[in-house]
Amino acid sequence: MAILTLVASIPPPQGVALGDKEILEYCEKVKAVILSKEQFYLDLLKPEYNILKVAGSSLGYKHTVETILKMIGSYISKNLGIQKSEEHKAKLRAYMKGKTNTYNLSQRK
Repeated sequence: MAILTLVASIPPPQGVALGDKEILEYCEKVKAVILSKEQFYLDLLKPEYNILKVAGSSLGYKHTVETILKMIGSYISKNLGIQKSEEHKAKLRAYMKGKTNTYNLSQRK
C-alpha cells in the first residue's frame, strides 16, 4: 500500500524520488488549509496504517513506556539544568553536522 502524501506549495526538486508516496493534491502552504486537506483525505481513503483519525491531533495515541521514559529524561535534563557530558555533546555535534534545522521552517505560514 502506498503512503499517501500531501505536498504543499511546490513539487519536489528534480531527481528527488518519492518512493512509495503519491502526490494527491498541491495546496497552499497554510496550516489551516493543509490540515483541512489532510482531514479530507483521511476521511475519504481511511488508510489502514494511520493510527490517528483527526488531522493535526495526537488525541488517542498511546506512547510506549520506553518513549515516556525518554521524554521524562529529556524534560528533566532540559528544565533542571542537568549538564550533558562532553562525550554526549561531541556525539550530538557529530550527528547534527551538516543537517538543516527544519524546526523553524515547519512553523512558518
